[in-house]
Amino acid sequence: MVTYITAVNIHDILSNMATRSSKKKAAKAAADSPQLTQTLLTSASTRSSQPRLSRNILRDECEDTDIEEQVGKRMDGAIDKVIRRMTDELRELENGIREELHVQAREIAKLKSENKELKKQCLDLDERIDELEVQNKNHATLLNKQERQSRRNNLRLVGYASEEHEDCLQIASTVFSKIGLENCKLERAHRDGKVVHGRERHILVEVSFFQDKLFLVRNAREKLAGEPYFIVDDLTPMDLQEKKKWTAKVTELYRGGTRLRFRGGLWRGSDGRPYKFE
Repeated sequence: MVTYITAVNIHDILSNMATRSSKKKAAKAAADSPQLTQTLLTSASTRSSQPRLSRNILRDECEDTDIEEQVGKRMDGAIDKVIRRMTDELRELENGIREELHVQAREIAKLKSENKELKKQCLDLDERIDELEVQNKNHATLLNKQERQSRRNNLRLVGYASEEHEDCLQIASTVFSKIGLENCKLERAHRDGKVVHGRERHILVEVSFFQDKLFLVRNAREKLAGEPYFIVDDLTPMDLQEKKKWTAKVTELYRGGTRLRFRGGLWRGSDGRPYKFE
């Protein structure tokens, strides 16, 4: 039987021979060097343990990842719960504030309405007060005029020393005689006013005729010059206030040559017309 040897067969034969030769050499080298044998075993063991270590690391990383995911989910859940609770509380607070604002708005509107009504009432009262003040002033003027008329024939003897058991009618007659009016008919005469220490009370005298009063007033200053007493008209409280109001100005005008007389509740010039003070 003839065997055909090809190039492929030759290549396989050579490879097998090389492999057997390499194994023999490796076995011989291992027998000659135990340390080399141990190194090879260690290297093989290391290569075989590396896949297991990698798997453990991957498993630990996966477990850590799961824990982180669980912790993250729990934290997210807790945060969401807190946010929902805070949101509910804020919404409840907002509703309470809104309701309170509505109540306050209604109260303010009510107060504004009441205030408006009160303002109207105040305006009405102010108008009424103005009317009453005008009426009161008119009444006071009318009453003062009537009181002035009732005092038309009255005079006041000021500064005359009082005596025990004095006769005021006789004193008035004596003084009027000095002025130049003899046998003046008198209606009454008496002391008037409050008792003030160091000052004599006035003697209030009512004459029967107005013309006699005018004569006494016009001539008293000249005839009674140097006497401790003098005669003045019996003024009403309102007229007396008006007279005192301009006394300093009247004195200044008198020194400048302008003479005024107080009659009918007003200061008047020589022509009898009311004087207008600046």
